[in-house]
Amino acid sequence: MSSSRKLLVLAILGFNPLYLSAADADCLDVLVHAPYDVADYRHESFVFMDRASTKTERDHLDTSGAGGMNIDGVPIQASDNHNADRQLSESHRFQFQSTDRESFLTYSGQSKILDTWATCMVSQGGIRLRFEPNGANGDANDVVLHIRYFPAVVEGRELEQPDFRLFQRVAIPNAKSVSDPNNCLEPTTVYRAGKGACDVQIKTFSPWDSFSISLPFRDPKDNPVSASAFLPVRATIKATSKPWPSNQADGMLHAHAETSAGEQSATVRKTVKADAGFFILHKINTSRSGNTSDCTVKAELDENDGTSATLETRIFYAGGIDLHCYGHFSGTQVQLSWEPLK
Repeated sequence: MSSSRKLLVLAILGFNPLYLSAADADCLDVLVHAPYDVADYRHESFVFMDRASTKTERDHLDTSGAGGMNIDGVPIQASDNHNADRQLSESHRFQFQSTDRESFLTYSGQSKILDTWATCMVSQGGIRLRFEPNGANGDANDVVLHIRYFPAVVEGRELEQPDFRLFQRVAIPNAKSVSDPNNCLEPTTVYRAGKGACDVQIKTFSPWDSFSISLPFRDPKDNPVSASAFLPVRATIKATSKPWPSNQADGMLHAHAETSAGEQSATVRKTVKADAGFFILHKINTSRSGNTSDCTVKAELDENDGTSATLETRIFYAGGIDLHCYGHFSGTQVQLSWEPLK
């Protein structure tokens, strides 16, 4: 039975969708398969933090529609994500619960994610909390808590949901300051389905501050319902890049087949490392020169950590004359770090 048909049947039977189990009422699953438009992310760091959730360890962002992105003008392709994850985790290891992943994705501000999430919520209704950056001022310590009571619209019909009030006034002790001009956190405020969001302005001490908030609601019959959200870390990623190899001579590899000595082929390989603290992006440019076209050049990046690449120049046929082939290799090496440092 589809979720919309299930809600309609439950409504007919007298059940309110707000009281469905967490498994039935969770819109996280639709986000796993939502298209990621990384260019629309407000903070590229959330791509990497999202993958730190335990659910994403099994359902990696690379397989859910993600492409590349630019961080400080440095192109990070999907094929570079593993090395980027590794380097960032060396400076600060993240591990988040799968239940917090929804908060990461909705905080990103990515329009496709928010639209998919809101569409799911309208199909089932209920009160949900969501954090997001406060405007475009760039202050990572300035965030907004949205409290929204979604209507439940099934097959064009809006189902009835009860009004709610908070059981008691809610404080946010982890915050540096809280501005609540709309009395969103007061028990006097009545929440009605489909009437828009109530916003709370929050300032934190540091972008590394993260915490959960839970709001205890009661309906007119004194039935309890709670809603919660997780405020992610808002540190951002700093990228430093420079040409690779650092030593220009390492970017050339010469193969020589001396036919007078009976050499019909020649293969030369060497491993060139990135500078300390850097990794090499997957896109390595190759070209060749010399007195033969019977030559191939290739570069294979170390798949373990991307800190080195094996270069090869190969002459595969030499007939009659001594042959020379020069392989030329160039790329970009990158260092990623969190900013500010914790």
